[in-house]
Amino acid sequence: MSSDKGKKFSLDKLTDMHTPNEEKLPNEVPMVVLTEKDWNALTSTLNRMQALTNELEAENRKHFSKTETAMMLMERSVSSVRTEIKEQLKTAQQDTDKAFRQTQTEYARQVGKLNAEYTSLVQRTEKREKAMFWTSLICSLFPLAFLLFWLALRG
Repeated sequence: MSSDKGKKFSLDKLTDMHTPNEEKLPNEVPMVVLTEKDWNALTSTLNRMQALTNELEAENRKHFSKTETAMMLMERSVSSVRTEIKEQLKTAQQDTDKAFRQTQTEYARQVGKLNAEYTSLVQRTEKREKAMFWTSLICSLFPLAFLLFWLALRG
């Protein structure tokens, strides 16, 4: 609703209110006049720009494709290297376990051998000590027996 309802206007005021403005309408496009030569030069430039754009897009696609291919090859290479490293680690672990078991076996064998040698040494030492005891006992009883024998002969 208009707030001008019921008001009285003069003829000049009404005329001013309904006179179309000479301002440009928003849909109006400014126009330029070109010669045919300028138009041809402009279209030629636009065509060259389009061709360059197409060429750049093709180059970008080509480089992108090459980059993508290189990335895939790198991923495969990294994957194969990772697999190879895992296999080498597994082999190294198995070799380490095998060497550890062999070392333990050798250690046990040497300990057993040393134990047997020590036991043999202890047994020989015991036999020697027993023999020395009996030898010293016999040797210490020999003069007593000789003395008793001499006393028995004398008397």
